[in-house]
Amino acid sequence: MASRWLITGLITALLLSLMLSTCIVPMATAAQNAWQRKYRPLIGGIQIQRSEPESLIIASLGFTAYTTYVEHGIRWYMYGFVTASHFADFGDSVYQPTVSYNNYVGFVAIDPPFPRKTDSCFVWTETATRVLPRSVAPKVLVGPGWIEEVNGYTPMNKMRRGTLVYKVGKTTGRTWGYIRWFSYELQRPITWPRHPDITFTHYVLATYRSGPGDSGGTVFRLYRVKPDYPCYLYLYGIHVGVMFLNNTLYRIFCPVDAIIDDLGVYPLTV
Repeated sequence: MASRWLITGLITALLLSLMLSTCIVPMATAAQNAWQRKYRPLIGGIQIQRSEPESLIIASLGFTAYTTYVEHGIRWYMYGFVTASHFADFGDSVYQPTVSYNNYVGFVAIDPPFPRKTDSCFVWTETATRVLPRSVAPKVLVGPGWIEEVNGYTPMNKMRRGTLVYKVGKTTGRTWGYIRWFSYELQRPITWPRHPDITFTHYVLATYRSGPGDSGGTVFRLYRVKPDYPCYLYLYGIHVGVMFLNNTLYRIFCPVDAIIDDLGVYPLTV
């Protein structure tokens, strides 16, 4: 009997320790259309769209970002957001949530040539001398009516196999899974069959669920320091696609630090 109580106590302590380090929340689908609605200012996880002759291309917004430059002695801030490069080409106009005159939000302003580290691009939304933007906010749509502020990001060298991560995107909403592989373990660059010009080298494989239109969506982790305390959201990357490895289908996300290296933009944080 004593051993039974000892085992029960150990299991309870283990579950409590997991709750203290990670906020585990159930899946939320896009059936409520929460991630497909119009949001101003723009935030992570929501639907974006662009047009081609006779077709519309849909993706998801990864995270809001900025870069700076100095011209004529004045510091300027370029604000916008990061999404998957295979969604759009340099100069393409981007809309949120759908293509229409009133929904125009910006254009692809930074999309360096491949091969490079990540499948990512930067969409410009405004340029200003002020520190606080009007068009974008450091937030992510975690669930219907649930918006969390971005507190920071985790570089790939600080990620660990088995870590629970979440993905939010236009099609499947919020899903969750676990990190399984890192690109430095596989030493295998990825080239998309439908986009043979895109080859990238820095990525992470995880087990969360995704669907068409989720490309570019936010991958993140939630932390809680004590029970009943607020959760803190840290970016892990953007979802870019899928890969079969050892007869298993994994989801791919590109880490934030490699995106910074490629694009020279930084996540907006609180």
